[in-house]
Amino acid sequence: MDGRAYCLVCGAEDALENAMGLGWYDPMSDTWDTEEHEQIVIKAQNNCPGEKEVTRQIVKESDISPRQKLYDEIEGVIQQYANETFDDKNTANDWIAYIAHYASKGCTLPFDGLTFRKAMVVTAGLAISAIETYDRNNGNMAKRHYD
Repeated sequence: MDGRAYCLVCGAEDALENAMGLGWYDPMSDTWDTEEHEQIVIKAQNNCPGEKEVTRQIVKESDISPRQKLYDEIEGVIQQYANETFDDKNTANDWIAYIAHYASKGCTLPFDGLTFRKAMVVTAGLAISAIETYDRNNGNMAKRHYD
């Protein structure tokens, strides 16, 4: 390379890095020497087709919403206990019993926040697994003895 900055995605010159090198842009004060230079760089930065895809793939931990973190935690519980063969043998009554059993573990006297939270995460994982079983079996569940 020739000392200039290049986009690691498409290989084109990185306009913002070059603008700083040319003295067009000062990142410390976030100022441009001219409006024209700013517009040239903005236009150039928006022309990398791969940059948008890479940006979507690089997500900092701080950018993940609390809800997404919770979903990821529930997914971890589901993966820990995932067993489609076993799940497909559960009746609707079995699923409700499992869900009620684990949800009730969150009800302690005196209240224990960590126990409550853990029980709710496991309960959510069970509920999702029950729905997945239902969907996987085209709206059918294992037969109960009186069905």
